[in-house]
Amino acid sequence: MANTLLAKELEAAEMLLRGWSRQIILTGPPGTSKTYSAKRIVAWLMGLDVYSKSIDDLKTKTDNARFQRTEKDKNQSENESPVCWDIVQFHPSYNYEDFVRGIVVKPGGQVSYELNYNNKQGTITGNTSGISYKTDDKILGEMAKEAKEKLYAGTEDNDKVKQEQNQKQREKQHRSCNELMADFFLIIMGLVLLQQQKKPIDSCCSRLANLLVADCKTVCKWKDKINQNDDGNGRKLPSLLEELRNKIASYQKMEELKKQAEDVQESPDNGNAKLNEAVDYINQMLSINSSNDLVKKDTFREHYNSVKDYIDKQFENTKEALKEALKKITENNGAEETIADNGAEETITIAKLINKFSEKYKECKTCIPLYVLIIDEINRAPLASVLGELIYALEYRGEEVATPYIIDSSNKLEIPPNLFIIGTMNTADRSIGSIDYAVRRRFAFINLPPDKTIIKEFYDKIKDDLSSTNSQQDNKKIEKIEKIEELANKALALFNSVEKIFNPEKHNPEESYLDPEFYAEDVQIGHTYFLAKDDAELKHKFIYQVIPVLKEYLKDGILKNNTTLKFNSTGIKLSNSFTEIKSEIESTWSQIK
Repeated sequence: MANTLLAKELEAAEMLLRGWSRQIILTGPPGTSKTYSAKRIVAWLMGLDVYSKSIDDLKTKTDNARFQRTEKDKNQSENESPVCWDIVQFHPSYNYEDFVRGIVVKPGGQVSYELNYNNKQGTITGNTSGISYKTDDKILGEMAKEAKEKLYAGTEDNDKVKQEQNQKQREKQHRSCNELMADFFLIIMGLVLLQQQKKPIDSCCSRLANLLVADCKTVCKWKDKINQNDDGNGRKLPSLLEELRNKIASYQKMEELKKQAEDVQESPDNGNAKLNEAVDYINQMLSINSSNDLVKKDTFREHYNSVKDYIDKQFENTKEALKEALKKITENNGAEETIADNGAEETITIAKLINKFSEKYKECKTCIPLYVLIIDEINRAPLASVLGELIYALEYRGEEVATPYIIDSSNKLEIPPNLFIIGTMNTADRSIGSIDYAVRRRFAFINLPPDKTIIKEFYDKIKDDLSSTNSQQDNKKIEKIEKIEELANKALALFNSVEKIFNPEKHNPEESYLDPEFYAEDVQIGHTYFLAKDDAELKHKFIYQVIPVLKEYLKDGILKNNTTLKFNSTGIKLSNSFTEIKSEIESTWSQIK
């Protein structure tokens, strides 16, 4: 999985665990892995090795952790996972009675009515041969009720004061355990970025990893204990974490600058202005380098001077000069690929660290499991009316709110702090209502943009899997790998052709197809449309999935009528009929590389 997407997932998980926001929404245009990422976040919270395994490989474990909605299933379930989760999908007719609490109609049998009059409560029961009506918790009500029971399990006491003390102790234990996992995610993010830069694990990551793994079992006293510990060099945990967070920010900035440099390379020749942009990028990299020692400063200084020389001499072919200068920015600068523990004999890999940590994490977490509800297409329903009074309960966790329905002689409902909500939202869909500000304030929004590196890594993994197989003859294996390389190049060419429609700076800045009312990050077709097992599937996806979405954008005014899709030197106008577009693509398909 691409490191950019991985970083977003770990950022979301950390946000939930630290309590910065216990309900988040993953946003992005169609095809940007929003639902897939939501499930991966659940797997991360379960302590599974999502880094080296796909969500399909972990399906059995995640399925076993699904929330059981009936008493029969709950009695049969032997779920020992630190997370219990479920997924629902909103739609325009979805309402409060479907999501929180409502009246259930049942045929025949016993009927009961709960009454509440002048602060006096009572229940009337009887049998009927017709139908019966009963108030019942729906998915959110059920999960909130069970999450609260698990959070405060074992705290019951006849003495109310002592019971409150017990509950506060459980809440403290819950927070400490979540903080532990959040710190671990921060380390994983740091390791991933170090690996991305082909650099060895530095002592900061190594020392943190050893501290966290060692102290997992004593999580109840973890915060008090570990903050007094140090790494042997007189540096306490908070300062180590802060150092790592700063390094992560620096590495992420470096990756952003590299992408900008690549964009400049792909742009048409616009004279020395582009070279000046390149100099500006390298200046920024030098500034980062001086404080964080990302790469050798002398190396970047050399590249910086070479670009200046190009400008001073005013080469005729400035684009070629730019490519030569910026090519060096994306090189690895000779850093070692091995990631080794600081001074230890055993090599630390991210997968090993995850497995080592997760076993100990589960030991301390199963007593207070997390509950996660994924809401797919959260903005397709009228969210304010679906949530009702729970808009308040989402922000003020642990406080009861009154609902219109009485269950178990009470109309109160509480959302406990160990219940997280992850929503997904398609930002390109203008046919549905937007989320109002009162509801929006209760959620944190994390944008998942289209990412071509996911396409590259998808096909690289297929090639790696083919290379590792021993059952095939060498000639056949080489032939299959070559076909995958051709497929990857074609998928990237198609992605780039679509990307240029939404990003005019990547083709001709004077030829802008996107309506200025829209942002590319909200509407650009995502990477998942370009992931395919073979050429036939890629062709099918592009003609029957990508083209219809682009034509719909044309109707909705997102794209202008003169929008042209360009493959190499071939241009296809999206205002043409679907039959014409299909015919043109099929006739030029073999030429797309």
